[in-house]
Formats: sequence, C-alpha cells, structure tokens
Amino acid sequence: MRSVCLVFALALLATGLWSCDDGSSAGLDTISLPDIPIPDGDDSMDSGGGVDGSSVDSGGDQTPMDVTVDAGKKCNKTADCDDGDPCTKDTCTDGNCANEQLPGCESCKDDDDCGDGDGCTTDKCTDQICLHVPLVYDCVDCEPTGECDDGDGCTDDVCLDEGFCEFNCVCVATCLTDDDCFTENPCEPTTCQETMGSGWCVATECVVQPVDCDDEDPCTQDTCDPANGQCSHEDLAGCGPCTSVQECDDQDPCTDDLCEGDPGVCVHGEIDCDDGNPCTTDFCQPSLGCLHLDICFHCETDADCDDKDPCTEDLCDHEQDDTCSNLAMGCDDGCDCTLDSCDPSKGCVHEQGPECPPFCMDDGDCDDGDACTVNVCDWEDCDGYCESSPVDCDDSEACTAEYCDPQVGCVVENLDEPCSDGDACTVDDACQEGACVAGPVLDCGFDMNACLNQYCDPILGCVSEPHAGPCDDGDQCTTGDVCQSGLCAGTPLSCDDGNVCTTDHCGQDIGCFYTFNDGISCSDQNACTVGDLCNAMGGCIFGAALNCDDGVKCTKDSCDTSVGCLNILDTDDCNCDNNDAKCEDHNPGTKTCCKWVKWWQAWNAWRCVVNDC
Repeated sequence: MRSVCLVFALALLATGLWSCDDGSSAGLDTISLPDIPIPDGDDSMDSGGGVDGSSVDSGGDQTPMDVTVDAGKKCNKTADCDDGDPCTKDTCTDGNCANEQLPGCESCKDDDDCGDGDGCTTDKCTDQICLHVPLVYDCVDCEPTGECDDGDGCTDDVCLDEGFCEFNCVCVATCLTDDDCFTENPCEPTTCQETMGSGWCVATECVVQPVDCDDEDPCTQDTCDPANGQCSHEDLAGCGPCTSVQECDDQDPCTDDLCEGDPGVCVHGEIDCDDGNPCTTDFCQPSLGCLHLDICFHCETDADCDDKDPCTEDLCDHEQDDTCSNLAMGCDDGCDCTLDSCDPSKGCVHEQGPECPPFCMDDGDCDDGDACTVNVCDWEDCDGYCESSPVDCDDSEACTAEYCDPQVGCVVENLDEPCSDGDACTVDDACQEGACVAGPVLDCGFDMNACLNQYCDPILGCVSEPHAGPCDDGDQCTTGDVCQSGLCAGTPLSCDDGNVCTTDHCGQDIGCFYTFNDGISCSDQNACTVGDLCNAMGGCIFGAALNCDDGVKCTKDSCDTSVGCLNILDTDDCNCDNNDAKCEDHNPGTKTCCKWVKWWQAWNAWRCVVNDC
C-alpha cells in the first residue's frame, strides 16, 4: 500500500527535505523544500532531510482525523485514489477510495494562501503545502495593531512591514564617572547614573539631584543659594492664617485662591482654563483671565468656503460649528425648452432645446449694435426675450463730465474747477487731469498748549482734545502742576521757613525769597534767656539770663535750657529752723513744712518734709 506522510520542521534550527516511507517497496514519495532565508544573516535552511538530517516516517498506524470515502469511486490500487491534494492520505480499501486529511497540513496554490496573521513566522507555499517557519530570534508579533513597545526607553521600537517588531538601540553614554558631571552649582549636584535600558542596550547620563529646601511651610519661599548650597526660607507677603476664601483673593484672575488646612493658609494654584474644545488653545492672561484662541478653520460667510468650482454651491453651515459644505449646484432653470448643464469653466449653461421656438438664449443674442445700450436676455418667463437699458456712464468722479457715444460708448472729459478731496485738513482743492488734487494743509492755529492733544482730523478738521497729566504753568509760585480741562494749574507753593525773623515772599519768576525783620522779638529756643531779638541777617540773638531765684531758703535754684527755671526742694541738708516758709516749693500739688526729724544716727534736726506735716 502506498502512503504519503508529511513532517514540518519549524526551523528554530533548520528546515529540509521530508522523506516519507510506508515500509513497502512499492514506491517513495518525497517533498523537497527550497531554502528559506533566516533574518539577521543566520544560516539558511538546508533541504536535506528531517530536523536531524534523517528521514521521518509518517507512521502508517495513525488514527485518521478526517477521512473522506468516495463510495462512487472504485479502485484497484492507491494510485487510483489520488485527489491531487498533498494534505490528504489517499488509500484504496476494499475497492473504494478514501482520502484522509493529514493533521496540521494546509494545502495551497501560492504564498498568499498561507498567511497565518503571525508576524513572527515566514509563510511559504511549497509543493502546494503551507509552511509557517518561526523566525530564529526572540520575535515579537505586531500584527494587526502595528504597535511595538518593549518598555525600554533606550530603544527605538518599529513595526516592520513583515509584521514583527524591531528594537534598535538609541541610547548613548554621556558620562563614565560622577566627575564627568561636575557643575559649579552646589544647589544642583549631579551623578552619573544608568537611567534607562536593559540587557544589550544601557545608557548613562548625568542626573541632577537638586537640594531639597522645602520646609513644608506654604507661607515661605524656599530657595537654594547657588553660591554655597544653603537653603533659605523667606516669608511670603500676604501669606498667613485665613478663615475664608475671600481673605485669600490675590486679585489675580489666573490663580485659584483657596483657604486650606486648620489653621487655614491661603493657597494660590494655577487656574484651569481648559474649555474642552479641541479647536481652541487655552491660556490665562493676568489682566484678562482665561482666553480661548481658535486654532481650527471656521467660516464666517459663504465666501470663506469658495472652492473655485463654479459647479458647486459653497455654504457656511452655522448649525454645524461654522463648517463649509460644497454641494453640487443645481442648474435646472425650470424651463422646459432648455437643456441645462454645468460647465466647470463657467458654471451653469442653458442651451435651446431642439423642439423649442426661436428665442434668445444669452445676452449675446440681443446685441443691437448700440454702444449706449445694455442688452440682456430675460428668461424670467422661460420665453427668452431681449431687454435694453441705457448705459450708465457716471464714474462718480467730481472732476469729470461723462456722455455716451453710440459708436464708442462712454466718453469722459476732464473738468478744470474747484473740488473737494474729502480731506477736511486740506483747503482750495482743485481738479487736475480728471482727479481732485489736494490743496494746502489747513492752518488750525494750534497754540502748543501742553494740556491739549491738537491735531487735524480728515473728517472733523481741527481738533483740540484735553488730556490729563503733569505740566508746567510757568509760575514758580505753584507746585504739582497738572492738566485740568485743557488748562495747566498747580497748588500755591508754601514759602514759610518757620523763622519769625524773616518775612516770606514768592515771585512768579524766581519763586520763594525772604526779607529780614531786624529788632523784633524772637526766641532763640533757649528757655534760660529772656529778651531775644532778631538781627539784620534774619537770625535770633539771645537776651539776658533768666533769674530763677524763688526767694525760698530750702530750694535749689537752677535753669534747664529746655524747660526754664527749676526750683527743687532740699529735704536733706537745709536747716529750715522751724519756719515752714523756708520750705515752700510753690507746688499746689504738694504740702510742705519744716519739721524736727531724726537726721543722723542719734542726732535730730529741722528739715523740710513733703506731705508728712
């Protein structure tokens, strides 16, 4: 009995010649496989036998998985039952043909029949049998998603057209030791570290490890001094305890002001301006708050949607987010006697139908040879009749006269007369060669008032507009001059020098000046002098010394330049001799008297006492 067997080598090591032997001498069926290329330059697969180079027997005792018996086809030998499918085992049993489907075998006509959707196999149709040869290295399939990601930041991940991933090393070492990363900023020490990569792809780079100065106090500005690496914590102005959001309003529309914690502390986070619209770019401007700028094209009028095709109707659809639509134009004029179409070069075309009565089709049919008439073909009632109207030769120019000549059409003649160029800042405008030429500039007689914006407006003529701001009124006896209602004015200058020996004056051209008051009373600011007088130089001359003797025996009399006479009662050494008058200090708030008191150890004496009389 002849049998056919197939063995598939999955090419992790090699693929080769499959030999099939049923143990009989009736014949030998052999399938030869061509060399299949192996990626990355590995040896190509040899076609010399099984995986180990030996022939592989199909094992005729296998239990059939799918056996088809054609009861209508009789046979005398196995060859009579060949169905042309290499993936079936054809046998002749008791005169009837049977075709058993071989497990794992796929028949094919070409390579396109063998796609298994796995990018990590090479799919070939060889001798009408599909072979799925695994790639010889660690393959990652990227069909059908087309996505590759090995989680390694040091590789460039690409899905090749063959359907498998390629991971190319892209990292480059930027340092070898920490010394390669040295900087002169102690606030940002750096070290050389392996930052990404694994296995065959490893990168090193300088990694900054900033000094952490956070003191976890939201009311301090934490900084690191780049000169020495020392942290500092500066109190933030306006930051402190709060009980409500209102207390935290920083008047900045770009911050989200909150009162957080217990006790509360003001926190000012960045406001979120995202409006959720992909067609706007969103940001915050401190003076205006959130702004949303349109970055997508949106039409405003139908003209914005013009696609330059006369056969489309261009519309701006305001109900669909202001987007354009360009629909095929309908050229039907509603007239039964016209053939309607659209010409891409000129738009709708209406031609006279073959069974219609003669009439005009377009304006050219109505030409009467008169250059002073405008002739049109009116199709309002679908009957095509000509209408004529006079040509309008008015060019709206004040310096021309127009008329129409039937032969040549409009004729324009230049005028020589006064005109107006429409600019209120020119005078004596006149016509020249058909155009109005501006005359001299209008003299507005501006007085150069610093408190007026003076200019000539083309529409209004001379204009003087008051404005605010500092100015100089030319008067040395005023200060803080500012513009008010078009006039410069200041507040009177104070020339008071605080000296009674001078009379204070102010001159418009020179400002403050002073005359001296010789001989009048003044004060030299010394309380121990009397009769002070002004001299001829404006100074105060001190007078006679103040007499501070109060006539009381037991007071010590002196003078203080700040307060004047001082009369201090002596309660220790003065003998008042039993006379109260010798102790009078003229102070109504105290009571004094002369009293016999113990003075020194066993001795007694007459002494002044206060409030113990």
